[in-house]
This record gives sequence, structure tokens and C-alpha cells, in this order.
Amino acid sequence: MASNDVDGQCDKNEDDVAEGRCIHMETFSEATVLKDMLDQLKNVDEDIRAQEVALQNFKVIIDRYQLQPAVMDPYLEGYINQLMGYIKDPNSSKVLLCLSFKYLYLISKMRSQKLLARYLPHEVTDLPFALKLLQAQDPEDGATWETRYMLLLWLSIACMIPFDLNRLDTMTDGTKSVMDQILELSQFYVCKSDKCKDAAVYLLAKFMTRDDVKKKHLSSYLDWACKIMHSSKLEEMDGKNPVVGIIWNLALLLKYGKREDLLKHAGYLLKNFSACSLSFTGDTLMRKAKIKFLQRLGLIFLKSRVASWRYARGCRSIAVNLATDVKMSSVQPAFVDIPTESEDNDEYDIPEEMEEIIEQLLNGLKDNDTVVRWSAAKGIGRLTGRLPKELADEVVGSILVVFSNMEGEFAWHGGCMALAELGRRGLLLPQRLPDVMSVVREALRYDVRHGKTSVGAPVRDAACYISWSFARAYDPEEMRPFVQQLASSLLIAAVFDRQSCIRKAAAAAFQENVGRQGSFPHGIDIVTVVDYYSVGSLQNCYLNLSIILAQYPEYRFHLIDHLADIKIKHWDVAIRKLTAKALKLLVPFAPDYMAETVLPKVLSLTHVHDLTTQQGAILAVGEVTCGLANYGEKEGQRSVEDVLGETTVECLRTLVEKLEKAHSFRGVGGEQLQQTVANYIQNLSLAKLPFHNLPIIDVWQQFLFECLCKDKLEVQTAALECFPIFVFEYYQSRDGEVQAEKRDALLEHCVQELTSDRNFRRMSHALALGKLPHVLIKGKLDYILPSLCSAAELSDKPELWAEARSDAVKAINSLCLTVDIQQDGPSDSYICKDNLNLVYETFFEAIKDYTIDKRRGDIGAFVREAAMQSLHDLTCKITDVQPAMLSKNIVERTICSFAQQACEKIDRTRALASNLFLQLLHHTPPVPYIPQKDFLLEIFSKDKITNMRWHIQSDSFDLFASLLTIEVFSYHVLLGFIQSAGGLSQSLCVHSTKALDSYMQSEIVKDPKLTFFRKNLIEIFQTYQKVDRVTLPLLNLLGQLFDRQVFINYCKQPENEIFLKELLSLTKREVSKSVQHNKLSSSIKVFCGLMQFSESLRKDCLKQLGIFLCHQYPKIRLNTANELYDTLLLYDDILPEEHADDCMGLIGETKWDQSREEIRPVRNQLWEMLDIPPPVKKTASQS
Repeated sequence: MASNDVDGQCDKNEDDVAEGRCIHMETFSEATVLKDMLDQLKNVDEDIRAQEVALQNFKVIIDRYQLQPAVMDPYLEGYINQLMGYIKDPNSSKVLLCLSFKYLYLISKMRSQKLLARYLPHEVTDLPFALKLLQAQDPEDGATWETRYMLLLWLSIACMIPFDLNRLDTMTDGTKSVMDQILELSQFYVCKSDKCKDAAVYLLAKFMTRDDVKKKHLSSYLDWACKIMHSSKLEEMDGKNPVVGIIWNLALLLKYGKREDLLKHAGYLLKNFSACSLSFTGDTLMRKAKIKFLQRLGLIFLKSRVASWRYARGCRSIAVNLATDVKMSSVQPAFVDIPTESEDNDEYDIPEEMEEIIEQLLNGLKDNDTVVRWSAAKGIGRLTGRLPKELADEVVGSILVVFSNMEGEFAWHGGCMALAELGRRGLLLPQRLPDVMSVVREALRYDVRHGKTSVGAPVRDAACYISWSFARAYDPEEMRPFVQQLASSLLIAAVFDRQSCIRKAAAAAFQENVGRQGSFPHGIDIVTVVDYYSVGSLQNCYLNLSIILAQYPEYRFHLIDHLADIKIKHWDVAIRKLTAKALKLLVPFAPDYMAETVLPKVLSLTHVHDLTTQQGAILAVGEVTCGLANYGEKEGQRSVEDVLGETTVECLRTLVEKLEKAHSFRGVGGEQLQQTVANYIQNLSLAKLPFHNLPIIDVWQQFLFECLCKDKLEVQTAALECFPIFVFEYYQSRDGEVQAEKRDALLEHCVQELTSDRNFRRMSHALALGKLPHVLIKGKLDYILPSLCSAAELSDKPELWAEARSDAVKAINSLCLTVDIQQDGPSDSYICKDNLNLVYETFFEAIKDYTIDKRRGDIGAFVREAAMQSLHDLTCKITDVQPAMLSKNIVERTICSFAQQACEKIDRTRALASNLFLQLLHHTPPVPYIPQKDFLLEIFSKDKITNMRWHIQSDSFDLFASLLTIEVFSYHVLLGFIQSAGGLSQSLCVHSTKALDSYMQSEIVKDPKLTFFRKNLIEIFQTYQKVDRVTLPLLNLLGQLFDRQVFINYCKQPENEIFLKELLSLTKREVSKSVQHNKLSSSIKVFCGLMQFSESLRKDCLKQLGIFLCHQYPKIRLNTANELYDTLLLYDDILPEEHADDCMGLIGETKWDQSREEIRPVRNQLWEMLDIPPPVKKTASQS
């Protein structure tokens, strides 16, 4: 019981961790809990489960503070001392020792090994104790690696005692000195491949800095290290691990050791390191270790000094930077230290080895891994700070060389980090800023296309970091010449970059510059809008923030030029579409510039060979043209020809024709270009360009027809969006008169395509008819509507046309919503009494579509969902306008259909039906003729349905099961439950059957109500005889109901036996001549379930079961025997007492999967004992 409680506590804590990581923690709230865990640690026995639970509970708490470990600092010393007390206690068991070290490791992982080492005991007696304990460990034991790790870490602080280690030799029993033992263990673990290597590297670095150790062992240790590097086989993992450990150790040794002690060995180390010819490719950790070692070695070669020439910023007050009333003369200027004469004459003795080191660090800036490049950048910053001014400037020049078109993204990224590091340290002098800022602007838009994607996000991120660091590093006066360009570049990145992390980094850099520099135009106003959260949404950036920024003239044209020159060529189609939309929105801020500069420039790109550029240009041309037309109409009542100019209008007119002649719509990318051109035609139609009655309209129309006939959904969708806008504009004359001849030809073409032999053509043309504007429908509704209704009907091979029927239903719904409703209106222009029944009957037939496809399953669900939505929309519209047109029959059939679909098996369909049912029920004004509306409102009150998840079976089934008590709904709800309860999904069966059981056994349900329940059950069985979609789940449901003895209280009366006999008759008829294994198996359960009732029923059921006992399928015979055996055990009054044991033994011992000739005599013998004539095989003449 205790273990279970602990497990529950552990699970709870894990949930808390997931939530706690998002919360800023002020205090360590589990201090007492953790202290109790440590107190209980000594009570943990040898039970492995108890050990794992204790460790897991401790780990959960520690992991919760992984991101905020400082809150534990006040308690760390107490925890560590308590754990070390367990370790140093001679009476502690091995289990306690192991767990204590595991706890210490978890603390070190959370708070770092360096900080933990400070709290470890380091008295003189601790060193031999820890050494002896480490020597007793098994280096190959994977279960105790934490013990070895912590012992090595403990030795790293214990070995720093301020006494000669030779004095401790008397405290050990070994023949070797303490110094030699520690050195030997450290060298051993440095070459290991587990986590202990990290602690051993740290231990050996600290240990070799001792005066007594370095005098005796430093030279020999360095010889050993170089020997290992020379002899190891780097192509093998066993040879690579020791080299990595040694290089890391040498880097730490160079960090902690004194320069005067290591300088004499520096040349030797570099010579051997270079002679190893280490190919560091393929191993990130080794390459990083190499860079660390080289930079530390370079710091040994150079004297430690603060460069007198470095740049130092004077004023760092944000308040002063932002103050508008402070005169520039009152601001303390930045300054550069001018070296004194003595400093100038100070001899800079730069060793020749530095050239090789710096060269390798510069190469490290081009490494494939970020951690290596970042380490190289920091190393260059450290070394440059110790170089003379001239040499440091050469380093800066070498870094700037990296930013060339010949270099890849890794070199650009490393160079950016190096520049940021130099600027942060004041090593990048102002005279270099013009060159550097030019590079930064290039890096902020660095985006190189590689195939269908691009590289450069890390480069842009690093450029944002440079901008952020320069804001802190330089005085505003130094940055003033670059403010305008830098501010524009940062805002472009913050608003238009594809990566959200780059947009946020650019926004942060802009904000930092506004605060630190104080000279960014409109900085405060922009910072309040372009913040961390607003730039998170790409659509918000392009369509909202860009409009706000365009209000400021300083940024307006930079934004427009970036979109027109860069983003329309972007590899991501989503960016190109957003770019075109953004350009349209920016038209009102610079209409003349857009018309005279941007539009001609983009038009020139519409015939280039690069598909990406061509598509982006066409999108931009369409959107900008539409924007200019709207602007001219709104602002100056100028015609579109005046705004665009005749030359541009002519180019727009001939664009599609030129693309057709160039065969641009064929081959790779042709379909993508078709989507773009459809959008282009849509925008030109919205712009109302004066192309009415010109031949180009026929070209556009033919192009749209071709798009509608494509089998790509994206192309069809683009054409369908364009279609109603195009026909509305160009199928009328400029004075608004419909061109009847063109309209009739269009309708005839679309109606003919409704009978096409291609499903996608039927779909697209049906939707096109549904999207027709009202002006073109008027007078032709009686031609369009019957055609769509015919297209929605079931036909031969219904699985081929399911989507077409669904779209036909959607098109009818769209037409009904487009035209007006008038009861006595003409049927060619209105939804009226003459065509209303046709529409509703089409929807009612569509809602019965249960077409099954072998590959895709129930594809009729698409049609049913479209029909439900259409019924809801039309009923609501009529209720709002002409409620008298609704009849009781229509409303009842509609809402009953929704109730049935709300009880069926597809979650998506069930959720839609439930929501539409409720919307119709609670519609305002009220829908007339809803049956039992008061009762329904009580069941589905607004309080109950709030936040209801209708796709979840447990939430919806119980409510809809209540409708079984209403005679109007009973048939439809029961039909829906049959398909759910008898389906294959386990959860669906459980919840639907549970809802039915609750209804059947409810105290509210009396016998009269059960009567129409039984009547509906029989009616469903009769209506759907031989329809497997219904009868198979119905047989499964009946088997479940009989197993639960649901009918036992109602059907034992003689007057109710007719119901059971009808079930028996229908079941026998259903399985007659059937060869479906699942149907036959389900019927066996029904026959066995019916045996619990009257004697006559039992005999009829046994006769049928006797046939199954000799069925041609062995599985059916086995299933029959098993079910019959269980039934006879459950109902002991079926068998005659004198033959009961013999019958049960015969059924149980017979192998029913033998041949029928062998088991038929057994079956006949069994039936004779039951006093039932055995079945007789029909002869050919009888059949």
C-alpha cells in the first residue's frame, strides 16, 4: 500500500513539473519535502523497487528547478553535508552509498559540478578516504557510474589541500605515493568513454596545477598526452575517446595553470598537436575541444593585458538616450583610450606560433556545427584583446573576408558571431563600422535558396545579435550615420522574415537600439507595436504590422522595395502570397511609386524562366493592380486607365495570352502557375479593367474552364474563387446588363459537365454553378436546380461519384442562400412552393447516402454532412423570411435526421449533427413544428450543452438516448444507436450500449413505451433486410442485449412472444444462404439468446443451431458449439435432466472442426437426446 501511495505521489509530481517549468519560481517550496526524503534515505532497504521510487521522487523535484536552480542555493550546503555524512559513515550499506552518490549527481546536474565541488568536504583526511573508495570501484559497472563520477569530483577539491601530498603517504597502505595514485586514476578515467571522463578531466586539470605535482609530473604528463594523441586510431571509437578527453584536459590545464609554468611547454604542445594530423571532421565534440585548446594555448603565448587601444563607451544611461530635452553637448561622449608614449613603446613580442593558432580559429568560424563556431568566435575575441592595434585590425580584416559570395552559411554565421564578440569587447574600432555595418545589413537578409528550401536563418539570427550588441557597445554619435539603414533592416527582418525566432530576435534588437541609441526614428511608437508577441504571427506581420510601419516615411519605401525585390522571389509559396497581399495593402501609402516604379518592375519579371520568381511576380501584379484600382476609385474617382497608364493596361491584358503561347502551363510547375494566373484574373476582375467584350475575356474563360477540369484540388479551388468574380464583372456590360448569350453558353457547359465521366470535373462544375452570382441565376434557376438535384442522386457505381454528389448538395445549398425566398414567386428566380419540395427531397435522399468504398471506407459521410448543413441553412433561412413555407413533415424529418446522425459511429459526423440539431432547436426566431420542443429544451438546455464535446461518445450518447422515449424520434435514434453499438470500435460499442442499457432499465420506461421500441426494432430489421450496413451491427446489438437479459422482464409473458418470434424469423431470413463469417457468427449469439424464453422458441433456435453444427465452415461449427455449450450451462432448464450430462459431454468433447461426415452422426445423436428431429440435408430435387 505504501508503494502505491509513493507511485501516486510521483505521478502527481511529474505533472507538476510539466506545469512548473512555465512558471517563475521565487522560492524553493519543496525544501522540507526534500529534507524528509534525505532523512528517509537511510531506511531504504535492498528492495530495488523502493530504491527506484526514492530516486525517482528526488529526481522529479530536482528537475522542476532545472531552469531556476539558484533558488536552491540556501539549502544546498545542508543537503550535501547530510549526503556526505552518509557516505563517510562506516556503517552505511552499499545501497545507501550508491543512492547518496546518485542524489549528489542529480544536484550537480542541476547546479553544475563546479559549484557543487565547493560544498564538498576537503579536509586532509578526506583525500585518502575518497581515493580509497574510488580505487574500490569497478570501472566497468554501468550501474554505479554516478559513484565514480562524484568521487572524481570530490578528489578535484580534496587534492587542493595546502600541504605537500608526500605527507599523506603514511595514511595509505599502497606501495605508490598518493600523488602517483591520483595521477594514475585520473589518467585512466580521462581515457574512458562514459560520464566519468568529464569529472576526471576537471580533476586532472586542477591536480596538475599544484606546485608539488607540476614540478614532478607536468613534463611527463604532457609527454604521455602527446604520445596518446599520436598513437590513437581516430577512425575507431575506442581510439577517439581518449584523444577527446586529453584535449579537453589540456584546454582546462591551460586555463587553470600559470602562464610562467606553461609557456615553456606551449611550443612543444603546438608542435605535437599539429604533427598529429588530426582530421576532426565528423566529431563535433573533438572539433570543439580542438578550438578550446588552441585558444587557451594562444592565451599562454600572449601576455595578459588590457588593450589600451580598445574602444570604451562613456555614457550608458537609457534615460539620457531617450530624453528629448537633453542637449547633445551635455551627453558624455564616447572615447577611445589614446595610448601613452610609454604604452606605445611597450614591446609587443608576438610569437610566430600565433599566426597558426589564429588561422585555425578563423577556419573554425566556418565549421559545420554552431558550438564549434561559437567557441572559435569567443577565442578570437579573447586573443584579439591581447594583440597590438595593427595586428588586431588585421584579424578584423580577415573576418570581413569571410563574408563573400564564395562562402557558405556556416562561414557567414561564424563571422557574425566573431564580429559581435569583438564589438562586445570593444575591439572593433569605429573606423571599421562602415565596412561592418554593410556586412550586417547583408547578413540580416541572407537567405540562399537550396532546391525547394533555403539556408541562412542562423546567419540572420547572428546578425540580429550583432545589432543588439552594438547598441550596448557604441555611443549614439558613432552609430548615427548608420541608424536609418540599420533601423530599416531590423524592421524588415522583424516583420517579413519567415522564421518566427528571427522576427523576435530582430524586434528585440530594434528595441535595444531604441533604448540604448535613442536615435531610431519613431522608435518608441514602433516598439509598442512591433513587440515579442505581435511578430509571432506571420500573417499579422505581413497584413497588419507592415501597414503600421508604412505610415512612417523613413521606413515606407524600404519595406516596399524589400517586398518587390526580395520576397516575391522567396522559395516558400506562402511567403509569396503574403507578399502580394502586403503590397496591395501598402498601395494607399505610396500609390504613385507603386504605379510608376513597382508595378513596371514586377511586370518585367512575369516572363522570366524561374518559376518561383514568375509566380511571385504574377501574384504581385494582380494584387497591386487591384489595390491601385481601388485606390483610384476611392480617393480621386480616377479611372483605372488613368491610374495605371495605357502601356501597363496593355501589358496586363496580354499577359495570359503570352503565357499560353509560351506553353508555361505545361510541364513541371504548370499547375502551380495555373493557380497563380487564376488569382491574377480574379484581381483584375476586381479591378474592373475595361476588357468587356474583348477577345481576352474568351481566353480567360477558356483558361478557367481548363482549371476546373484539372484533377488537382488546389487548381480547382483557385479557379472556383475566381469564377464568380470574373463572370459577375465580364458577363455584364458596363451598364449592368447581363449578356444572355454568354450566360446561357456558360450554364450549358457547366450542366453538361455534371454528367462527365470524371469525378473531379463533376465536382468543380457543380461548385461553380453554386457560386454563380444572383444576377446570372435570375431567370435560370429552374434550369440549374433540377440539374444539380439529378447530380446529387445515387447512380450506378455510387462509390465513384460520392464527392461529386457532396459538392452538388453544397451547390444547391449555395444557390438557395444566394437567391431570395418567396412563396408565390416564379420558380426560375426564387425558392418557392413549386421547387421547395424538390430541394428538400434531394437533401433527405442525400442524408441516406451510406456509400462504402473498399479503400476509403464510409465516403457517403461526405454527402450526409453536406446534406445536414444544407438542411440546417435552408430551414433557418426560411424560418427567418417565410416560416409559413415550412411544413410539419419537413421539420420533423429534418430534426429526426439530425438526431439519427448524432448517434452514429463517425465522430466528425456526429459532432456536426449534434451542433446543427442544437442550433435548430435554439434558433431565433423559433423554427415551427419541432416535435416535443419543451421536452427537448429541457434535455438540451443551454446550461447542459455549454462546453459539451459532441464528438466524445460519453458526453453525447446519454443525452440522445433520452429521445428514445419520444415516439417521433425513437425509430431514427434507435437506427443510429444500432450502427454505433454494433460496430467494431470498442469504445463506441461500450458507450452506445451503456446508453441503451440505461434507457431500457430506466424506471421511466414503462411497457407501452417499450412497445414502440420493439416495433421500431422489428421495422428496422424488416426495412434493411440483407443490408449488411445495418443488419450486421443489429445482430451484434441483439446478441449483447440478450446477454445482458434486457428483455427478460418484458418478453416472458405469452402476449409478448410474437416479438421474439418475429426476431427469430427475421434472423433466419437474414442468414439464409449467407456465406459471411461475421454475420453467421453474430446470428449464432442471437439464436442462443432467444433460447432463454419459451419452449417453442428453443426448439426453433436449436433447429437452426443444428444446421450450423454441420456448416461447411469449420469456424462456424466451432463457434456454434462454444456458444451452445455456454448457453446450456447458463440456462439449465433447457436440457432434459436424464440426458444433461451426456449432452454437455458430447458437445464439449467433440472436435467440431472435423469433416462434416464425421460430426453429422454426433449432431444427430445430440438432437435425439434433446427430442428434436435432426436437420435433413436437402437433395437437388428438393432445392
